[in-house]
Amino acid sequence: MILVLVWAMYIAFAAFDILLAGQGFQGIIGGNLTLWMILMTAALLLLAVFGYDWIHLFMKYQTWAYVAIFVLVAVVLVVHGLPLSTLNHGAFSFSNLLLATSVIAVYQISYAPYVSDYSRYLAPEKATGTFWNTYWGTCIVSIALMTLGAAVASLAPTAQTLTEVKVIGGNTLGSILVLLLAFGLLPPSAMNIYGGILSTLTIGNNFSKFRSTVPLRIVVGVGVSVIALLVATAGQGNFMNSFENYLAALLYFLVPWTAINLTDFYLVRGGKYRTEDFFNPAGPFGNFAWRGLLVYFLTFAVEVPFMNTSVFQGPISKAMGGADIAWIVGLVVAIPLYYVLARNPKAGTPDVSDLSKWLEPAGTKGE
Repeated sequence: MILVLVWAMYIAFAAFDILLAGQGFQGIIGGNLTLWMILMTAALLLLAVFGYDWIHLFMKYQTWAYVAIFVLVAVVLVVHGLPLSTLNHGAFSFSNLLLATSVIAVYQISYAPYVSDYSRYLAPEKATGTFWNTYWGTCIVSIALMTLGAAVASLAPTAQTLTEVKVIGGNTLGSILVLLLAFGLLPPSAMNIYGGILSTLTIGNNFSKFRSTVPLRIVVGVGVSVIALLVATAGQGNFMNSFENYLAALLYFLVPWTAINLTDFYLVRGGKYRTEDFFNPAGPFGNFAWRGLLVYFLTFAVEVPFMNTSVFQGPISKAMGGADIAWIVGLVVAIPLYYVLARNPKAGTPDVSDLSKWLEPAGTKGE
């Protein structure tokens, strides 16, 4: 189920970038938005087909280029000036604060599938810094760009962000910045198509065993790209509202999963796993890790009364004036509950007290 949610996450983020990049090119060059979105989708698919190395090659050099571009946008914004009134748009709203916090939280948590895409190839001696490098990298960049985006949006709250960048930058510089920003969405978002391909094949392998070939991956990539394009096309009229609801739903589902994973890794097993055990039905995890599944579904059920979306609002959220603390409640419930259930080795949790058991190669026990 989690893999299906991750697949849907890839589709949604790809659709968002397809729409935003398409709007950027249409706003400067003109033409039909749907045609631009088709071109953006084709670009994402080509990068995904060429694969992992091409995406990372683009992103390696893109990082430094776009640091300079965003610094330039910040300079243009300062030169343009922000009226003091921009700091006084409306009154403080606790529910809106929680919403913003939720968006930031899901943005961080949703990085988990992406992290596995590049961390799997790291040398063991470099793997220990993966968490903090990823955490601080996403935090610093996110805070900086969210602050910059909020400043740009405050000048024209109802306008598209890229449109406003063109306005504050002037006809020439603003147009160049918009095109660069729109293009910059493509290499990172190609990971969504790439990840969508891998997720689709993995889901399929759970039902029928088959060999992943290059032609098959290309066909699946075309399918994933078309679905993302259809989602972008269908939601372009009210995409931000739909995307906001999707992020909220994603957070409800991902928080229990993340809490269980981290609790298992850090508190229960101390980071000691044997890869073979994940694929052994008779191993410590079995066909179904029922403790994790039980905690997951119980946690989600507890979250429901605290939820608040445009589709559904729980009774406790209504009583709290619209505040949505479902994901916070999920963390508070899932961590201690899973820890209590999973700490009992006799109940199916491997005993990690003896490190030699975990370092012993598969198939050598008793030889």
